[in-house]
Amino acid sequence: GLWELSLETKVIDSPGFSPPPFKLNQCISEADSQNPDKIIGPLSTSGANNCQYTEKSYSNNTLRFSMSCSGSFNLRSTGTVTFTSTSFDGNILVTGNINGQAIEFRNHLTAHRLGDC
Repeated sequence: GLWELSLETKVIDSPGFSPPPFKLNQCISEADSQNPDKIIGPLSTSGANNCQYTEKSYSNNTLRFSMSCSGSFNLRSTGTVTFTSTSFDGNILVTGNINGQAIEFRNHLTAHRLGDC
């Protein structure tokens, strides 16, 4: 179905910096909606490459994960996302290194199904 995904980012060391939420409408297959780690991984490490889950577990409707990315930003993320057949809601903590400076930010992910593609 067609989903609207929204990602709000807060930079921990810059409380006054609040970029507008990133929003995306995307068709998600029935199989992927039942396996949200395929969707959440790329969102939690946007702009990074060579990312892999270092930990991933499901309990009922909740995905808990840690992810590590190689590359210039050296991103690490941990998060918890609760999902249903029509929505996602979760929080993701991301740490990394940008231009030699450690950075930490929190992402709040929400998504809901809009209808058919």
